[in-house]
Amino acid sequence: MRPLFFDFPDQPEAYDEEDSTMVGDRLLVAPVLDPGRTELEVWLPAVPGGWYDLRDGRRYDGGGRVTVAAPLGVSPAFVRAGTLLPLGPAPSWAEGPLTVRCFSGPEGYAPLTLFDDDGESVCRDESVCLLTINGTNAASLSVSRSGGRAPRWTSLSVETADGTPVGTLPL
Repeated sequence: MRPLFFDFPDQPEAYDEEDSTMVGDRLLVAPVLDPGRTELEVWLPAVPGGWYDLRDGRRYDGGGRVTVAAPLGVSPAFVRAGTLLPLGPAPSWAEGPLTVRCFSGPEGYAPLTLFDDDGESVCRDESVCLLTINGTNAASLSVSRSGGRAPRWTSLSVETADGTPVGTLPL
């Protein structure tokens, strides 16, 4: 986690944000710190394509403040446009489909590379699997695989920003 000005040094508002943080370069989290709050005003940096609310997939333009619902137990989170976000399965060592939610951007998606190992051995080629997911459209993603083992997941389940299923790809 890091302050917003690390990722957006050219936007003066980023230096005034004390509560919101970036988790990686694609996810902005705005924790609710005041008891009894039911909504929160969040500054979203200007980025091509804007931001998506992680909970419902609603898109917001960046470069300004938005007010969002923040009920008890929920911290608003926003995903940068152009993101392929892995969401499961949970727990991470479980078998089954790997779910990727697609937050479209003006030029498709930034490539997503996932590392999977056997959980026991030191990282050797035969004990790891790298999956790279690319595409410009949720319905036409491609997956490439390298390494010496098959991934623990049986398939890739693809969703749109609001969680609507798009399809499944074999892994």
